[in-house]
Amino acid sequence: GGNMMYIVKNNTLDNPSYALAIRGTDWCFPTNWKEDILTWLLVDYPFGGFGDSVATGSLLGLYAILNLTDPMTGYTLFEYLTLQTTVNSEFYITGHSLGGALSTMLTAWFMDSGFTSKFKLRTYLFAPPSVGNSYFAASFRNKLQATGSECHRVFNSKDIVPRFWAEIDSILFNQLPAQLPLEVDAVLIGVQAYLQTEGIVYHNVVNAQNVGFKTPTNCNSPVGSLDEYECYVGFQHSHNTYLELLNAPEINFANVPCAWEW
Repeated sequence: GGNMMYIVKNNTLDNPSYALAIRGTDWCFPTNWKEDILTWLLVDYPFGGFGDSVATGSLLGLYAILNLTDPMTGYTLFEYLTLQTTVNSEFYITGHSLGGALSTMLTAWFMDSGFTSKFKLRTYLFAPPSVGNSYFAASFRNKLQATGSECHRVFNSKDIVPRFWAEIDSILFNQLPAQLPLEVDAVLIGVQAYLQTEGIVYHNVVNAQNVGFKTPTNCNSPVGSLDEYECYVGFQHSHNTYLELLNAPEINFANVPCAWEW
């Protein structure tokens, strides 16, 4: 269906460490679109406590991740983690954009499933939209504290994606990432009004860590035009912009169909 994750195990240490990365939106797969867009209905988070609700699309993405199997062993993630005999090994979960949203979901599941009894969990979320309500966010923070886990939410201050869905008003008020065309203004106001009317309120699980922003040099359309705005949005949210802000080497996806540098 388009969801993908990759797990790396470092065996060079006396106590091995692990890293799990979840891929962001791949525009070749409509299921990824659903996971991004199905936010107008909150549903019960099945692994948490009373009142914990999450976006329908985010829960679909979590189920997709949990149902993936390794092509060589046939193991699911749950089976793989259960088989590891390590104690206090560091386990990193990360992802960008949709991958960040699903990393939020997977982090909650990881804690709810009891795997923090054998792993030290460290999560790094890059530009994730919010996935749940206030109860889910509060439960998430309580579980982090109770299990000694960490979660870091990293964002570019001009990127609008991590401001969905808890901070849509900041896009409007701060004109992010550039002057909003009237048609974009109208859509955002409409989305915000619908969520408020339906009583759908999203909350971020942890405070954000701002890594700054960069000014694009290739957005040459007229100021205030839709083309200019789309260029700014794509540039600020690009994985390569984040890599550059973090002083990491860029990745060339020019020959990857549908990647669009998201």
